[in-house]
Amino acid sequence: MQYGLFAQDTWKVSPRLTISGGLRWDYYAPYASKYCNWSTFNQFFYSQTLGIKQVVDPNSGFVVSGNPYNGIAAPCNRLPTSALGHLKGVFGQPLTASNFSSINQQLVDAGIMRGLPDGIFQQHYRNFQPRLGFAWDPTGSSKTSIRASAGIFYAHITLSDSTLLGKNVPFQTAAQIFGGKADCPGAALDGSRTCLASTGALPQLPIPISGGDPVSPIPVVYQWSANVQHMFPADTVVEAGYVGTRARHLAVNADFNQYRLGVLPALFAAAGGQANATTELTGGECSLHGLWSDYGGAE
Repeated sequence: MQYGLFAQDTWKVSPRLTISGGLRWDYYAPYASKYCNWSTFNQFFYSQTLGIKQVVDPNSGFVVSGNPYNGIAAPCNRLPTSALGHLKGVFGQPLTASNFSSINQQLVDAGIMRGLPDGIFQQHYRNFQPRLGFAWDPTGSSKTSIRASAGIFYAHITLSDSTLLGKNVPFQTAAQIFGGKADCPGAALDGSRTCLASTGALPQLPIPISGGDPVSPIPVVYQWSANVQHMFPADTVVEAGYVGTRARHLAVNADFNQYRLGVLPALFAAAGGQANATTELTGGECSLHGLWSDYGGAE
């Protein structure tokens, strides 16, 4: 939900000077789902406690102990009854009247649902954006004009992988493997890379997840410009101007589990090739708001 108000006025101070000004205010609420069926990684809820923190076997890449959903947070304290018939894959199964209570309890027991607000992320309501400009005829001859303007502009975070979080577990099951096959993730393969039958439950694979910074400022752009125009004989106009732009808190995606440069080739070489290599890290992407941009140029 987004609300905005804008007011502007133009004041003709004299026949040679006109001033225009405006003020915009925007309220940016965090994205939410009426069924509470989205999740994100939240570092504030990641536990280092023994038995809860995931332990990954460095040789196989499997999670051998701990809570596989450690650090994953979803809004609300339970799924609403209105979600019945709409959610097709919570922990890999459709939400029905028969499993409604047990799935809600599983979400609480896994630490995923803990009564967070339906948006989780910050609300932004101090987005005041003034704009001011003027046009001035310094000689009164209508042959020379000086103009300048400046403004502040906020940008709502657009829909992307960091805001469309319904694709995260447990609402869409996912796992990340190296050297396996999508047909049988985590299962053994024979020499021709055919899936071998498993006699028991497959081990837990690391979970890839994307999310956003729960405490993040809104992207903002500052713009300013000035120019001078003069009319010469033969209807010739010469103009000189300057335009400046400065942006702050732009969104950039960061992989929290990205290997340092050179690590993956060394792992592949030690394992005798990429197909045989395993890793103990999985994808963890987060949208951060720290990118800066500056531009200034004469025209």
